[in-house]
Amino acid sequence: MNQARLKEAAAVEANEKYLEAMESALEAMEKSFQSKQGDLAANDESLGAKKEKLAAAVKDKAAAEEFLEKLLVMCAAKAKEYDERTMLRAQEQAAIAEAIAILNSDAADRKSVV
Repeated sequence: MNQARLKEAAAVEANEKYLEAMESALEAMEKSFQSKQGDLAANDESLGAKKEKLAAAVKDKAAAEEFLEKLLVMCAAKAKEYDERTMLRAQEQAAIAEAIAILNSDAADRKSVV
């Protein structure tokens, strides 16, 4: 009977140690859970802010692309106008050079003498 009491006392002591270990493990898990919940909340906030930034960047990109399309059309028109002006200037310079050549020619000299 004494031996049974010793075994029972040992079993009770082992059970108490087991409960203490489980309680400390539970506390550690609860702390870890709370920490993870805090991290999760912070990540959610960060994700929300980044989604807003992404939406704004997509909107800005669309506006920039629309502006670029308009700008390309304007640039093409300006290039065409420049080419036309350059051609007109070349024609004017050729006409002036021809007029100068006519004025400097011998036929012009003869007509002015008469």
